[in-house]
Amino acid sequence: MKFSRQIPGQGPLGKYFFPAVLLSAGVLVPAQLLLPAPYKMQCLFRRWSGLPCPLCGATRCIELILGGEWLSAFQTQPLVFVLFFCGGAVLVGLSLAGLCGFPVVRMRPEHCRERFAVVLSIMLLIMLNWAYLILSR
Repeated sequence: MKFSRQIPGQGPLGKYFFPAVLLSAGVLVPAQLLLPAPYKMQCLFRRWSGLPCPLCGATRCIELILGGEWLSAFQTQPLVFVLFFCGGAVLVGLSLAGLCGFPVVRMRPEHCRERFAVVLSIMLLIMLNWAYLILSR
């Protein structure tokens, strides 16, 4: 695996990509959370199959996190709970680095086996989360 240093803003995403993502999340997530129940987005997979999709309960999980009910949020949707905190920390860190001009260390899988291991790990996490959601309903 190769590690390289890159100054944010010099890559293809530009200097304001991560602040824009934070701003979008700051606008779209509250809009989804504040809408009345009939107007919230519905999971089509669950409606058609009767089974939860791997992300079913994500909105409910974020509502519980923002309400301070962390254990209930984790029990509702463990993957989104972890991604909420890890993704938020990464986005805030990259945004600060980009705005302040600090270099960022990037991990780039060089070989096919390394890429396969990363993809397999992500797929395994998603499948474990999905199995948990199906068994806990």
